Amino acid sequence: LNFQMLHAAFDTHYRYSIRGEEISNLKTVNEHYGDGEYISVSRELYEILNMAVDLTVLSEGKFNVAVGSLSELWDDYIERGQEKEDLIYAVPSKEEIEDALSAVPSYKEIGNIVQFDEATSSVRIRQLEGAREPVQLTLGAIGKGYAVRAMEAQFRGKMTGYLSGGESSVSMLSDAPFSEWTLALSNPVYRRNTVAGLPRDHLNSMELRLRKNGVFSFSTSGNYERFYY
Repeated sequence: LNFQMLHAAFDTHYRYSIRGEEISNLKTVNEHYGDGEYISVSRELYEILNMAVDLTVLSEGKFNVAVGSLSELWDDYIERGQEKEDLIYAVPSKEEIEDALSAVPSYKEIGNIVQFDEATSSVRIRQLEGAREPVQLTLGAIGKGYAVRAMEAQFRGKMTGYLSGGESSVSMLSDAPFSEWTLALSNPVYRRNTVAGLPRDHLNSMELRLRKNGVFSFSTSGNYERFYY
């Protein structure tokens, strides 16, 4: 097990082959939307999709693994907006957003739409009534944190240090040599009100301090923003 294998399994954009044999990944699962077929996937992909559906239900949809149609819509506009000056300020139309949202099952529906076969580690996405686009699953909000946690079992206790998934997902492999992590949360509304990159007032940012030592893990959003002009 390694990061590359997990990346390939969780990817929604590309297909991958291992030793010349194409694997079934999340892109494969999404492509079989509504055809009734169960797709056999790796144990890691099966487990994380199960977990993501459970989190969708437990959070009452505040986290939703099936927002892929909406995510893809913004990805497309961001990519085009960064490449072409004539698309400056272009945003999805109300109709495009509504079409994408029609393909996002609610937390009450998702258990009936995303179904699992434990015996074969298989997944299928059933048709969502009223959806004007295919239901698409995405692991953008959970995949990296899961990958870091999956890898820590191989290294914890065997070396000193920590696993870092771009600093936003960290897992200590041994006792931390310090007593405190700082997670900084910034308010984008006031971000421009700065001098030499430092906030003029306390409205720009706040800090959440995780006072923890020993062996621990955390995963959060990065401090970057995806955007286009």
